[in-house]
Amino acid sequence: MKMPFGRIALAILLVGGCGGVRQSLRALTELQSGLAAQFGGQVDVNLHNQTILAVTFVNSAREELPPPARVSFADSVAAFVRSHYPTVDSLRRIDIGFVRAAGGGPITVTRTDILYSYGPGQPHPAPGTAN
Repeated sequence: MKMPFGRIALAILLVGGCGGVRQSLRALTELQSGLAAQFGGQVDVNLHNQTILAVTFVNSAREELPPPARVSFADSVAAFVRSHYPTVDSLRRIDIGFVRAAGGGPITVTRTDILYSYGPGQPHPAPGTAN
């Protein structure tokens, strides 16, 4: 029985010299769990190119808050990320947003709004990103 090359490569990466990948996945999983526990609801965490961390809240009632309350909420989320994500110093940006998901069966329709972007050490969203 032949094992496809992709599975062999993946096995080598996971078992072999990619402890960094495992640590990164573990850190993201722990951050996601912490955010869900702290802020409630379904939270998605994505890391793009090791430098942009996107946190989105799925079908969250907080999306309907007035703008000042949403900014305050986003500030709290960004502060939580800074204090709980071990490699926060490697990030260029933290994005906070909301996802609306609807559908049934095999089809899901989503709308994602990244409303707030935080640069390194910024306690408030970058100018022009708060809606």
